Amino acid sequence: MKAVWKAARALPLVLLAVDAANPIVPGVGMADPHMHVWPAQPDKVYVYATHDCNRAGDASQPCAAAAGELGFLMEDWWVWSSTDLVAWTQEARVYPTALAYENANTTDECWATDAASLADGTTFFYLSVGPRSIGVVAGPTPAGPFADPLGAPLVAEGDYPTYARDPGVLLDDDGAAYLIFGTFSYFVARLGADMISLAEAARGVQV
Repeated sequence: MKAVWKAARALPLVLLAVDAANPIVPGVGMADPHMHVWPAQPDKVYVYATHDCNRAGDASQPCAAAAGELGFLMEDWWVWSSTDLVAWTQEARVYPTALAYENANTTDECWATDAASLADGTTFFYLSVGPRSIGVVAGPTPAGPFADPLGAPLVAEGDYPTYARDPGVLLDDDGAAYLIFGTFSYFVARLGADMISLAEAARGVQV
């Protein structure tokens, strides 16, 4: 954690020294980003994000939405990386078909996401599969390749009185990991040591 903290503290200095673009990757429809520096690769920044096809406007990133179409059409999740916060590389795309329980109702609803990575590089990518359930895929590196270790949602629709989406992951200094999720009503639960189960029933967060 000390290495991660030192790297994170250094990021504002890098930002002052470079002329970065805004948005960081223009014209591709990146949304809902979570940025991380992982213990296994302390010199690289990873961004885990969604992809709104309606905002793409880039022939190199094809999607089913017609140009200018309104609404959300989010067919995949993205992993990007950078070593200087200026030049960004797309490391991976994860499609709903990676999840064993994916169905036609969630194919174009790849909502907000987050990730957690261990010291050996093993990485867990937490996904809003549609607006009402959270899945997880796992891979040997921060960029995958990712596969479904559960074959079922980590948090299923109806488990808690909220739309179970928009997961955020907190890796605490004591080694514990927590999953936070919800829509208007929010819940938090400690993750199991395997990072693909809940070690306790989620508790309501008072805001």
